[in-house]
Amino acid sequence: MDSRLPENWLDYLPEHPVFASTGAFKTSTQGYKPTFGAPPTEDAHRTRVIAVREHDLLIAVGSQIRIINLNDVKDTWISTAKEAIKSDNQKKDCDKSWLNDIPYKILETPEMNFHIDTLTVNTSGRFLAVAGERQVVVVVLPRQGLSSESEKISRKQRVTCKTLTIGKTIYDSEKETRILKVDWHPLSETQSHILILGDDSRLRMFDISSDIESPEQVFDLAPSQRKRVPAPKRGVFFTDDLDTDEEAVSFSLGGPSKDDSGWEPFTVYYALRAGHIYALCPVLPFKSFVRRQHLESLSCVAHSKIEHVEKKAGHENIEWQALTNFYRLHYQWIYDMLGSVKKLGKDDTSLIDGECVSVRSHKCSIPHQVQRQGPFKIAQDENQSLDIDAQVSDMTFIKTKPVDILAVAFTNGTVRNYILAAGIEAQWLMPTETTQMWKREDWLEKLEKINAIYQQDGQTQEAKDAVASLSQDKGSKVQCLINSAPFGNSSAPMVGLVVVHDLYLSRFLLAISDPSDLVSVELGIRRDLPAEDMSGLASAVADQLKGLAADQRTDNIDDSEYRCMLPLPPFETPSTLAALQGLPNQPRIVVPASMGGSKEVVITEETLLFMSTASAKIQRDIKSLAQTATLIKKRMSLQEDEFKRQVLAMKDLHQRVEKHRGAGSEREEKIRETAQTHAKLALRADALMRQLIQRYQPQLSQHEKAWMEKLEEIQKAVEGDQGYAWRLDKLKSQIELIQAKPKLAVSELRTTITLTKTQAESVKTTLDKQAELLKSTEKRMWNLKEAIGSA
Repeated sequence: MDSRLPENWLDYLPEHPVFASTGAFKTSTQGYKPTFGAPPTEDAHRTRVIAVREHDLLIAVGSQIRIINLNDVKDTWISTAKEAIKSDNQKKDCDKSWLNDIPYKILETPEMNFHIDTLTVNTSGRFLAVAGERQVVVVVLPRQGLSSESEKISRKQRVTCKTLTIGKTIYDSEKETRILKVDWHPLSETQSHILILGDDSRLRMFDISSDIESPEQVFDLAPSQRKRVPAPKRGVFFTDDLDTDEEAVSFSLGGPSKDDSGWEPFTVYYALRAGHIYALCPVLPFKSFVRRQHLESLSCVAHSKIEHVEKKAGHENIEWQALTNFYRLHYQWIYDMLGSVKKLGKDDTSLIDGECVSVRSHKCSIPHQVQRQGPFKIAQDENQSLDIDAQVSDMTFIKTKPVDILAVAFTNGTVRNYILAAGIEAQWLMPTETTQMWKREDWLEKLEKINAIYQQDGQTQEAKDAVASLSQDKGSKVQCLINSAPFGNSSAPMVGLVVVHDLYLSRFLLAISDPSDLVSVELGIRRDLPAEDMSGLASAVADQLKGLAADQRTDNIDDSEYRCMLPLPPFETPSTLAALQGLPNQPRIVVPASMGGSKEVVITEETLLFMSTASAKIQRDIKSLAQTATLIKKRMSLQEDEFKRQVLAMKDLHQRVEKHRGAGSEREEKIRETAQTHAKLALRADALMRQLIQRYQPQLSQHEKAWMEKLEEIQKAVEGDQGYAWRLDKLKSQIELIQAKPKLAVSELRTTITLTKTQAESVKTTLDKQAELLKSTEKRMWNLKEAIGSA
């Protein structure tokens, strides 16, 4: 077909000037050589130089931060595509000058004179944590919606932003502490609490709204016993040197507070370089906001555990008493949190439903420090053992149902998903001098039994089935999307990756390689059906095919009855297509900088091996797709025969279908016109979608909710029980009853009024006094008149 429709807007995005590298950045990255499978060194460390804030894409180039609005890119592409369709432009190389009309911003941050490694945006989108190798700076971002009509006059704009340098006395270019990971705490009331992990295995929490120099809390994540030193604030703090295998290299938070959450939102998971995983609980900012239902649920669970253990415990059983005290600490901590609750105002913009409460974690009455828990026991087969040289690179906590998952990435490219079979609970470091001697192993065994019994009582059959399915020996399906090392000895390091999932922008992946080469991969929209939906769908299909199965099992069937030609089981998507899950089968190839651009192509053994491997994979894919196509064609042929049998009586429809089967040129012309019409409709739908999103607010504001509540109160006062409407009806009925009674005669209302002798004398005396008073007043008036006349 000769027609060429407008390509995807993501194919044009890498050509925008916002991704152009500066000369200083190219010079600073020429000596960068990654070492795969080796421990982190001065030249190899974690990088993430792109981030997303709603529709804004933030890119770090050297020590410079740039921002571009993705909505502006797609809007401009839609208008350009419309003009291309109207002009019937069939050129192979489309004009890309329209990219220069899309504005972008450069953030002026004079204090940031270091090479940027990671960008992390907080939940409100107001603060941006910028981390280098040994420094952390928080940038106060400009307002969202960076491309107004007045700002589009200048294509490249410079915006001066306020910057806050975090912990100058701890993290500095002259200090030895290196930054490993930075993250914002989701429970922060001010959304300004940031956690920083250094290579000294200390996790520091700063509240940038109050103090950027000293941390609010400090936690030592090293598992070895260190010499304790006094700490100025709450936390766990030691001092000593560690082996490299015992250093903490990454951490992850338990996510936001929800009504059905456990202790996970108050937990910090962290991993050592050797692969051991630990946890700290409870850990949360001094000023936090959580769901009230969350705290109340934890309180009920702790109270139930206390009652259960007290029933089993004896008065002289020290082990059971210790377990009772353990759960009482849980209840006491939750009680203290609920006691420190400060109700947030209705006008608080950080709340939507008004069901969150503000707590003060430093007002806890428990004097003990938080106890580290771990290392976690990992159940794995012999074939799942890691390589000796593999070390932990990063980790993240994934909140799923019915069990939570810890995903840990290693330096050899392996990603392991660990299922948290038992939830984390709060633990504190009890003083050893006041603790009676008891056997720890027996206590742990009984604790595990009690926990298992408790979880089994509260676990549904669906959750048990889900855990059983996860326990099966089935490997995860892994699909390669980007190949940054197509050749053996050379590679293009990937320094940033984000996934955008938006109603208007669709779902896609953006990755950036060194230096500033953007790679985009469009992802299919996935819909994960819950277990109950899948079971309902299966039962519906079974009901529909019940009659068909009975017909196939029965031979004595009347010839006049209709028999379906489609066999059982019902047709399903072939495994070749189902394994893709909407993802591209061929990964995007990123050519290394040493071999890309206008450089001459050198044919070597590595390039030939890559070409042969890639072509062999393509051949296998073509063969597999051909087999799948044959299977689908057979199914389609069978369904076509069945369809013809069902519509045999509709000959007129069949004739119309045959009439539209014309020559090949006519079909191509009609297909081309249909494709162009479809492209116009798709662009129009995107434009309408954009307008609807700009005008429609998906959620009600706080003022709208208050207004609706006031309307409901007025409606209840008017139409409710004993309201104004009810009172009006009652008054009308009383008036009608009064009007129905006969009027009384006037003569009956009149009564004769008589005075007694005493009353008459009293009235006469009063009237005489008033007459004398009038005469006296009249006399004084005459005297005054004569005096005025003589004067």
